[in-house]
Amino acid sequence: MFDTSKQRKERKKKKLTKRSFCAALAVIIQGREEVAWDEGGYSPVTNAFDKIFLQHKIELTLSTFYNAGESEYRFSFQLPSDLPSSFELIDVYSGTAERLRVRVKYLATVWLRADSESVAYLNAEQEFTVHAPSTITPPVQSLEISASEVVHWLCCINRGNLQMTIEIPKDVYPAGEVIPLLCLVDGSACKASIKSISVELVEDVLLRNLGERADWTVTRVLSTQHVEGPTAGQTGEQAVSVGLVENEKEAPVNPDESTHFFRCMHRLVVRCKPFLAKSIVAEVPVRVLHHNTSFSATAVRALRMPAEATFGSKSP
Repeated sequence: MFDTSKQRKERKKKKLTKRSFCAALAVIIQGREEVAWDEGGYSPVTNAFDKIFLQHKIELTLSTFYNAGESEYRFSFQLPSDLPSSFELIDVYSGTAERLRVRVKYLATVWLRADSESVAYLNAEQEFTVHAPSTITPPVQSLEISASEVVHWLCCINRGNLQMTIEIPKDVYPAGEVIPLLCLVDGSACKASIKSISVELVEDVLLRNLGERADWTVTRVLSTQHVEGPTAGQTGEQAVSVGLVENEKEAPVNPDESTHFFRCMHRLVVRCKPFLAKSIVAEVPVRVLHHNTSFSATAVRALRMPAEATFGSKSP
């Protein structure tokens, strides 16, 4: 695995069983993004799009004779700093799109052109992981987001005012880490008890530039937690630990990323549900880095905002 601030250093071995003449030996470094999905129905159709955004050829040797046995070659390549991180979304269903696959992958392929009666070309490939260096991470903020609503029982009986405040110490985390979220519910002016408080980790993947199909967003709830709220007229505080992992796979979530074909973003959706009344909803935007990124926040800026100013809709 490599971050884009470092050179990719590698060595390749080849083994021949007899003395052979090789016309060329080269390594090709390639980065490619792919989007594909199936259209359901009686006549299923597979739609596929791909784009090569990185292609670099490294000549290891020109024509020469090789004796039987192993030969080793070392090479290095400086990765561009603006490469997207490795990304994989597999077999997701969204409306008429079935088995949606979204990938950003990197390959190192060795090509050997031989002068042989039995074979003209030999090749071997190895996939490798890339992530953005922490030095290009946007500024980090601690967030405090507040939402306040008048509570109505059965949409008509006024039961007072309820306020909810959400706090996180920073808004940038590597995938796989845990976000400590603090939820403060002030029900001192409310005569309704809180039935439950839920916290959802939501992923939004906007798909774009896919031929004649209009842009569309795939929204997934990756995890959900429930905690108790205060009783009527009381104020309560709940600490919730939100892991940046998918519940079903127990694997780190994908990083936030923006490419030619897609943009991936994450948010936390907090719902406070009073008894017999509509939920109060607040959203917290979080920026997720690739799980291999070495990251530590050196400076955190505090930011307070109303719930209406957050990213995305209030329901996934």
